[in-house]
Amino acid sequence: MLYTYYFGNIALECNIEETEIDHFDPMSGHYTKPGDFFVESVSHKGQDITEIIDESILDDIVRAFIEGE
Repeated sequence: MLYTYYFGNIALECNIEETEIDHFDPMSGHYTKPGDFFVESVSHKGQDITEIIDESILDDIVRAFIEGE
């Protein structure tokens, strides 16, 4: 999911993904449930800057995404 996060006045385009958790039920077999959200990539003005984004900022992006900011 594409999400725009504002770091001050800098707009960051973030690709947010969700993990899937594998489960097993003896009656119905394997199935998955939604897991946690994580930031797949971050870009600014079309340039991928994922590698230089601090982990705490990635946590802030996920938190803002979940809260719907």
